Amino acid sequence: MMMAHISTVTKGPYIPWSPEEEEILPTWVSCNEHLPWVEIREEYVRQFKIPRSVHSLRGKLDQLQKGHRRKRPISKRAAELHHIAARQARHQQQRLWVVLPASPPPLNLKKTNPQVRRLLRQMKQLETARSYTSARSLLLEDDSQNFLSQVWDSSGEKMSPG
Repeated sequence: MMMAHISTVTKGPYIPWSPEEEEILPTWVSCNEHLPWVEIREEYVRQFKIPRSVHSLRGKLDQLQKGHRRKRPISKRAAELHHIAARQARHQQQRLWVVLPASPPPLNLKKTNPQVRRLLRQMKQLETARSYTSARSLLLEDDSQNFLSQVWDSSGEKMSPG
């Protein structure tokens, strides 16, 4: 008796997975896990009337279990519009690189907005205060080390001045 070969690959156009189909698949496969994959495929096609290959069923199940979902394909018209917009954006960016200088000109505080000048002045004051504070703390630390080394000798006894 000759057994018919069961194709595990479907022929024809790609059929996108619906959200409902993706939601049902893990539970449905776990209810039928006692069957080999070829029979799972046959049962799936019989029950849902959607031709899916073993590879497609296993791949989608794996994606769903890992928390990955492939983006659904977009229509050709939407893909064309996206391609056109991306090309225009690239072209515009290339034009800007030619027109704009390599580095911006230095800020001239006399020509800028008074609010901007005030903010820049405040930032400069903060920066100056920070650098002064950090330099002062380093000097104080250094002075205290020098003072201690002058007062105490290596044996720990107080040294007399002069």
